[in-house]
Amino acid sequence: AYLFINSNHLPFVFKFSSHLGKIKLKHVTTGLNRPWFMVDHNRSRQVLTKTIHEELVLQVKKTWWRHPFIALVASGEVKRWIIATASMKPGDIIRSHVDIPTIPGKTLPTHYIFPLPLPKFYD
Repeated sequence: AYLFINSNHLPFVFKFSSHLGKIKLKHVTTGLNRPWFMVDHNRSRQVLTKTIHEELVLQVKKTWWRHPFIALVASGEVKRWIIATASMKPGDIIRSHVDIPTIPGKTLPTHYIFPLPLPKFYD
């Protein structure tokens, strides 16, 4: 049988032996204290100005939660935690932009395609 005393404060847990009537266990339960971080998922801060936003990686930490590493980045007076990529290390500069860049595709000459055998869709 467990008895909780003064539930407004940290609970003191007493475990009574059923046949002896003596206290066997007496301790304060606080649980496992894990560090927590507020991760900012908004990567781009320059939505209105449409300029490239640069941030400096200060440290990379291992976490207990869903992503293995998070990075502390700073820009000016603002520091924030973000989800780290595989190649991030302290001292790197991260550049982000709102717009998707236009990357031209590579064109191949058509004579590369014709020697390939065509698949048969019917017999």
